[in-house]
Amino acid sequence: MRLLLRARAPFTTDVEARVTVGGVDAGALRVPAGDFTERSMTLSPEAAAALEGPGVVTISFRSPVVSPVEAGRGSDPRKLGFGVDWIALRMRG
Repeated sequence: MRLLLRARAPFTTDVEARVTVGGVDAGALRVPAGDFTERSMTLSPEAAAALEGPGVVTISFRSPVVSPVEAGRGSDPRKLGFGVDWIALRMRG
């Protein structure tokens, strides 16, 4: 199973995000700086298995964060990781 998303890092540095599916490590995904870009990754077998149950499954992303104030890019103190436009899951085959 593949995770697809359209995302961008907030400033001029790429961001590496750790992905978990249902609390299971699914791997890492590099999110480039600049315009929104489509990215994809193959989920680990354990993460793909976590999607097979009947209940709701949470997909989480963990990445470094920085505020515009810290980056010298404005007065916004909020910590930003990366922006996501959309997310999709695709079965193989």
